[in-house]
Amino acid sequence: MAAAFLTAFAPPAQANGAAFDETKHLSGLRIELMTATTLPGRNRFVVRVQQGLTPVTGAEKVALRFTMVEHDMGEQELVAAERAPGEYVAEGSPTAMLGTWKVDTIVRLAGRPDIHALFTVPLSQQAGQGATTKIVAIPPYQLIVFSEPVEPQAGAPLTINVVIVDAKGDPVTGKKVHATFEGPSPAPALDAVENAAELGPGRYRFAVPGLDAGSWKITLSVADAGSGVYELEVSR
Repeated sequence: MAAAFLTAFAPPAQANGAAFDETKHLSGLRIELMTATTLPGRNRFVVRVQQGLTPVTGAEKVALRFTMVEHDMGEQELVAAERAPGEYVAEGSPTAMLGTWKVDTIVRLAGRPDIHALFTVPLSQQAGQGATTKIVAIPPYQLIVFSEPVEPQAGAPLTINVVIVDAKGDPVTGKKVHATFEGPSPAPALDAVENAAELGPGRYRFAVPGLDAGSWKITLSVADAGSGVYELEVSR
């Protein structure tokens, strides 16, 4: 795993291979958080800060503060160093447990109040290097969605994990979450998994017996909110 997190961001151009990648727009800035893996333990965190298309260099401080949703683990902080124009990097082990983590990303620029971008990052035992956690916006909620295994195989069982958070990054409990599947073939066996089981605060799971190879669109619906689409590739 050490090799995985050390090489995940080798050149900046490959950042789209991040396991977690989300962007916030705040106070005229574009703040992007990427992680090398979504496994518990040591990780590499990359924060990219831009104003328009221009990298923001020389920030007085870029820090990440970590708190866990499910348990009171206190607050831990990592301070990032600028490794390239507008790109700030920190390495450490603040997310040591499986679960849902809030990452308060703080950007301090000269003569301006601190800018806080709040991200919610789920950690899974299997969702590691190569997995892409996708954000599905269903206002007023955000759904953080990832599959296990990270590269589903045709006909093999898989799990679709969904974490629902509100605008503050807090888990949203007690929701009815529904999924419909559209892909290269009918999926009559999916009737039993269309409604998610809630595993813990804000964490929902669809146990899928298997899908045919190809591109699938999974429409996720949250009662009283709306719906959004999660796209999934299933290999042969």
